[in-house]
Amino acid sequence: MSIPGGLLQALQARIKNGSWIDKPRIVALGADDGFLLITEKNVAIWDLETYKTVSDMLEFARSQDRGIADIHNIVLHAHRYGCYVAQSKTGALLHGNLPPHQLAGVKSMAEPVMRDTERAKEKERPARTLVQRRESDRESMQRRPSALQERARIKREWSDHKQQFTAQSKGLKLSLSVSFGVGGLARMLGGS
Repeated sequence: MSIPGGLLQALQARIKNGSWIDKPRIVALGADDGFLLITEKNVAIWDLETYKTVSDMLEFARSQDRGIADIHNIVLHAHRYGCYVAQSKTGALLHGNLPPHQLAGVKSMAEPVMRDTERAKEKERPARTLVQRRESDRESMQRRPSALQERARIKREWSDHKQQFTAQSKGLKLSLSVSFGVGGLARMLGGS
């Protein structure tokens, strides 16, 4: 099996020092060395002379804001010119030049694929909010000083007050001893 020259060049251009710079997300091979490559960074490279509809669709998608990113999958028929099935991120199925015996099957799959996509998105939403919640918790924890930092701050403040009491009492021979426990202060200030 040989890879079309244009596809091989496109893949090699995305490898540097043995590692992917931009990994392939979708690779589809078609008839007469036709190919499509979409990378993780949503770069699309194709040679689809015998798949005019797909080529036009990709040109249009490239001009849109999230056009290429919204393509979930494309399958090209390797022995039938212009035959393809494409799925968008929304779950919509597009197809062209399908054999009559496959057309009914693809049409009957359209609604279930759409429902499955919507269910997957619903499951994804709570996971995202949980991740966002964890990130905001982490940020607020970083803003709030730890118990150890708080104790050190209180100790510094009270040692400053102790020095003030000592300085004022030098001429009077007055002895003043004040003792506060950090735990007692924390309870008094509303901490746990």
